[in-house]
Amino acid sequence: MKLYIAGKITGDENCREKFAAAEREVVEGGNLALNPAVLP
Repeated sequence: MKLYIAGKITGDENCREKFAAAEREVVEGGNLALNPAVLP
């Protein structure tokens, strides 16, 4: 299953780390993560 990770990016200097952690959880669950913090 493809899952889009949503959350606040603007103004959050730790957003990349938070999104990376969420992406790891999604992938560990056997799903495909669409992470806007790394997408073009």
